[in-house]
Amino acid sequence: MSPRAPLQDPVDRSDPLLVRLVAGPTAWGRLDVQPSRYGFTRYRLTVLPPGASTAERAWLAVWRSCPVLVAVLGFGLDLVVLAAGADGVVAAAAGGALAVVVPALVAVRTRRLRPLVRSRAGGVDDCAGVPRPVGDMAAIDRWWPVLDAADRALERGDMTPVEHELVWTAAWQDLATRPRGAHPGLRARAAGLLRQG
Repeated sequence: MSPRAPLQDPVDRSDPLLVRLVAGPTAWGRLDVQPSRYGFTRYRLTVLPPGASTAERAWLAVWRSCPVLVAVLGFGLDLVVLAAGADGVVAAAAGGALAVVVPALVAVRTRRLRPLVRSRAGGVDDCAGVPRPVGDMAAIDRWWPVLDAADRALERGDMTPVEHELVWTAAWQDLATRPRGAHPGLRARAAGLLRQG
C-alpha cells in the first residue's frame, strides 16, 4: 500500500504558485523524452510515491535539478560578492560554501522520499528505419498511457482524486515489484477504474 493515503486532490491549489510550478503538472511524476540526432529517443518514466504532497514533489524537483541550481546560484553569489568589492578568494569561498549547503539542505528535505521514487528507463532505436525498443520500454509503454488517461479523467471530473491515486498506486507498486514484467492484476484494476468513469 502507499506510504499514506490522503483523500484530497493530488494537486493542492492552496500551495503557493511557485511551489506548484516547481512541483510540475502531474501528481504522480513525469515522463522525460530526449530525442537524439541519430534516431534514438530516450524515455524515463518516474513515478513518485503515492500521496506525495505538492511541497514534497517540489523538493524532489529541486533535488533533481540541484547541480544546475547550485551553479546558477553560485555564479550569482560570486558576482554579488565581487560587485561588493571583495576579492576573488572571498567570492570563491562564498560560492564553495553555497555548493555544499544547498545540496545538503535539499538532501535532508528529500531523504525520506528519494528511496521511494520508482523509475524505468528505455529508448527506441530508429537508426535503421525500423523502431526497436531498448531497455525497459515495456513498463513505460504499459504505464504511461494509463497514467496519462487517469490525469485526463481527473481533469474532466470522470474520476475522483481517490480513484486517480489508486491508478497511481498500481503503477508505483508494479514498477517496484516487477522490473521487467507486467503484473496483470494491478494493470487490470487500474484499467477498470478508467472504464468506470
